[in-house]
Amino acid sequence: MASNGEKKDPHPAPGVLGSSDVAFHLSEDRVVKLIAVGLKEASTDSPSFRASVNYMNSEITSYHLLIKKAIDYLKRFVAACTALQGVSSEFQTIFPSISQNSLVNRDIAKTCIERTSQDVNEVLGFINGALAFKKEPIQNLLNLDGDFAAYFELRHAFEGIQAKYDSYLDKFVAQPKTLDPTTAREDAQQLFELRKQYIHISLSIWISITKLKHKVSSVLVDVCDTMRNSSEQSRNLAEFLGLEESSKKVERAKYFMDLQARSHKSLLKDLLSARRTSEESVINICTPSNDLDSYMPATINMAHLTDTDMEQYEKHGWVFLKSKKINSKEIVWIKRWLFIKGDLFGFLSISTSGTYVEESDKIGILLANVRYKPEEDRKFCFEIKTLQTEVTIQVETLGELKSWLSVFHTVKMSALQRNSTISMSRYEPMLDLFALEPVVEKDLELVNLPSTKPENAQRLLNKTLPSLKVDVDISAPLVTELTNLACLSHLYLTSPKVPSAFTANVWGFVNWGLYYAVKNRNDTLEIATKMHSSTLNSINLRYPASYPIELRQLDLQLRSLFESYINTNEFVLVAFRAFWSANSKQELFCHLYVTESHIYVYTTNCGLVSISLFKLTNFLYVDSVQKASYDLLRLYTVSGVSTKMKLCLEPGDLVKDQVNYLISLKKSSVSKPLELIIDELTKIKQVHSKSKSKGLSSDPLTIPQNSEGEKSIVTIASSADMDTNMKLNYNEDMHLIWIQKYDLPAKALFHVLVGDQSFLLQSMLPFAQLSVDTGTQHTVWRCDSQQKLTRIIWSPTMELLSAEQRIESMLNNKYYNFTQSTPYLYLPFGSAGRLIIRFIIFNTDSRSSKLLVYYKVMRNRNILEIFSSFFFRQVILFQIDDLHKHLLAAIQSLANENRKIASAIKLYGPITKFDADELTEEEVRFDKDIKHIKMEFLLNLVLQKLNLEFDKLLHVAAKLLMNLLFSTYKNFQLHWLLILSLGISLIFNVYFAGKSTHAYWVEHNTEKYVNSLVQKPTLMKRVISIDDIQDFAHNTSVQLSYNASESQCFLEFRKQAAVGEISLPTESKVQSRLVEFGLQRNELLTELGIVNAAERAYLVSEWRRWVFAEHRNCEIARTRYPQKYDEQLSRYCESAKAEMDYISHVLL
Repeated sequence: MASNGEKKDPHPAPGVLGSSDVAFHLSEDRVVKLIAVGLKEASTDSPSFRASVNYMNSEITSYHLLIKKAIDYLKRFVAACTALQGVSSEFQTIFPSISQNSLVNRDIAKTCIERTSQDVNEVLGFINGALAFKKEPIQNLLNLDGDFAAYFELRHAFEGIQAKYDSYLDKFVAQPKTLDPTTAREDAQQLFELRKQYIHISLSIWISITKLKHKVSSVLVDVCDTMRNSSEQSRNLAEFLGLEESSKKVERAKYFMDLQARSHKSLLKDLLSARRTSEESVINICTPSNDLDSYMPATINMAHLTDTDMEQYEKHGWVFLKSKKINSKEIVWIKRWLFIKGDLFGFLSISTSGTYVEESDKIGILLANVRYKPEEDRKFCFEIKTLQTEVTIQVETLGELKSWLSVFHTVKMSALQRNSTISMSRYEPMLDLFALEPVVEKDLELVNLPSTKPENAQRLLNKTLPSLKVDVDISAPLVTELTNLACLSHLYLTSPKVPSAFTANVWGFVNWGLYYAVKNRNDTLEIATKMHSSTLNSINLRYPASYPIELRQLDLQLRSLFESYINTNEFVLVAFRAFWSANSKQELFCHLYVTESHIYVYTTNCGLVSISLFKLTNFLYVDSVQKASYDLLRLYTVSGVSTKMKLCLEPGDLVKDQVNYLISLKKSSVSKPLELIIDELTKIKQVHSKSKSKGLSSDPLTIPQNSEGEKSIVTIASSADMDTNMKLNYNEDMHLIWIQKYDLPAKALFHVLVGDQSFLLQSMLPFAQLSVDTGTQHTVWRCDSQQKLTRIIWSPTMELLSAEQRIESMLNNKYYNFTQSTPYLYLPFGSAGRLIIRFIIFNTDSRSSKLLVYYKVMRNRNILEIFSSFFFRQVILFQIDDLHKHLLAAIQSLANENRKIASAIKLYGPITKFDADELTEEEVRFDKDIKHIKMEFLLNLVLQKLNLEFDKLLHVAAKLLMNLLFSTYKNFQLHWLLILSLGISLIFNVYFAGKSTHAYWVEHNTEKYVNSLVQKPTLMKRVISIDDIQDFAHNTSVQLSYNASESQCFLEFRKQAAVGEISLPTESKVQSRLVEFGLQRNELLTELGIVNAAERAYLVSEWRRWVFAEHRNCEIARTRYPQKYDEQLSRYCESAKAEMDYISHVLL
């Protein structure tokens, strides 16, 4: 980064260039980062960008000529078809007239001519119908001339601006140190304006190539679809020639091309927006500094050249390397792309043809000394010196100089601290074709010549590998002349984690996908720590002889994209192409590669690419549904989320079974060798091929029984399931005992009942409730050639708990039909029978389903079997309630789940199966087994049944009583309610009338008694004199103070509490009034006592509060204001403290 006003570094670490990305959010907040690789490379003008646009220009030029030839051919083809139609019409007029001439024998020749004419007319009509060709595709091809012309015009402008920019840049960096800084700043500004034009047209030409590739592909698919017209004659001809499958693939390709066109149109807006953002970001970084010191090398402080604001462990960018020409003393400054990453540095360069990228040796950072070189004639130069070479490097600005020196210093210090072994070695290019072709003398020092590789390695890598005529067939993010060779090199080599020609010819100067797909992949220090030298100079014969050629090609694609992130012992086993429903509005075309451990996803859409990886253990299973134009693939994850994908050309049922097999294999505790896994996958593919050839269902459930090696293949039954007529009525030979609707989809209810981790049907076994923990176990489902699934369940702790479960038919999330049979049960009274229970699940809507339960008893024809029928009926009626309770509990546990099917599979397990027609040992033993029921078990069952019936009886009785009371209340008529209310009112009136009468007579008798008392005047003893009142009044106060006469504190309080005195009542001499006054005084005395008590409590409370407040104020005055704490205040505070102590001992 620039500091002190220097120009910003135009070549930052790749992690900084994040402006040309588009993010799409998935469920669970997962983000798919779409990376505009071409925009990133164009914005940095990297060697990969230049090589790619040059190579694509040659390809477009040659393809334009090829398109013209194709147009000429199609014109001739249409003309031939038209001529054939003319021949057919002319034939219809000539041959019939020949037969009408009298010269022709009417008995034999006429009949022959007429039949021949009719047959030929029919053949010609059939051919004309099959070869009917529309002219619109030819017109679309002709319209491509306009697109090619627009590209060539843009290419011409691009070459002109590129040449002008390169020329001016060469002149700018060649300026002498003595040049006036003002002039240098003006030249920098002119170079900046040229750079803006160049970056703008570079981004434009890359987008133009992206549009042209899509346009050409779309038009050619239309042409192919038109040549295979949809007429009846064309369909019949395709069927006759065995081209139905090919025609179907062309139809699907047309559908997916239309789908990609919609996706391209949607993403193009995002791409253009990312282009604007990227251009603005680059312009902001490359804006020249206005500080004149940035253009004056004399002001450079060598002591602070490596001082930067942050530590940077990675850097890439163009530099100028000083060297002599080969066999000449002329000194030139040649442009090279310098990188430093992972304790190594080196150079990338464009080949002399300009169509691919080459590389130099990678040199360990500890082998080199780097210093600023002020003695050079040019500005901003530094030196890299090793034992083998010494190179002088010039950069464009002071900011770049500081950045490069700082990165070299930081990486070197880090390598020293970690004692890095890689940083102390030098690594030559493994392929000679990728080695830097010497153009100047210094190139000879940057490439280790002669090579140190052994002769056999030389022969393998530089003769055998380039001679391979194998097209890896990969839609690489960038395409150069050696992109295919870079992919093929992974046959023996591994791309290192540092920039190389392998990466530069596929991704660019870095692998942009790994920067965003893998956590901490942009942490270069971590890369340097984990990187091993074996990825730089070792040859790995990675593929065993048993690994098929077609899988090797797919594995090469994967390793070219994910490079060294793929483990050496991890290989592609299944691959397919699909449109990934990343969100509700966008579908992304992607390549998927499935290994033993992961699913790798590579998306490429409208020039935007992304790579993602998912652990295989994150998936429960894969489901497939066949549609008219595609196969829909659903991948269910353990988190309850499903991902939808539309398969392009691969059959969905085959992909489903192969991926499900790998999922089950990964979850299994038993590992298998690679050779055996490939054999199993091959057999799955073979059975699907046989099913198609025999005209069977396009969604077979099984795979063939092995004739050698392991006897069976474990996979997962899902999607296609079985062909069925969805029969619901079995009343002709069974008894319906249960029908109930449940708030679960049919598939979720199916897995709840018979999933690998479900044991709910255990409750339907006789005597299942006699043991608390039966530990029921089961075998894996065996799928026979009739696509019927069978398994045996048993309990090691209880012999009677065993049954055979058999899935007879199922249709994905619509219909499931399966049975559960007990062995023959021999009852104590001599009767034996087998209980067969049939369960039928069918969907009522997308969120609910119904469960039907039938049963029947297989028995011999004798009179004793009546008892077994009665016994088994009671058993099944007894157990069905228990199953219902378990199902309600299961529904409750899934109530809060949004994706109930995936959640049910997660909780209760998938349906894991293996394929074999031969009965397992458990099935053979089960068929022969007869269980003898002891009397004690039978009695226990009867007691449980009686207990249950008694509980039901109590429940019914309580319910009847409550219904009776409710109905009685409900049937009460209104007039009866009014009569009841009047009766209750009458009772209350009589009660209150009695109370009133009693009170009246009590008052009446009291009045008579008082009158008899007052007939003789009597002095009442309760009369109180004035003196008593005064004594009582004066005695209302308590001794509040310890010294009421002298305490200053109490005197101050009394002043605050003083009120006016109340005059005493005047004494009267009238004797007749004394008695009356005495009586009134008695009443007032009571009130006075209450007032006195209230007054006493109030005074005590206020006095206590006053003393506490004054004591607190005194303490504050003493501690905070000692200068004002005089003698008078001291005496006052002492009295307050004395009052405080008195209150504590007396009043509290």
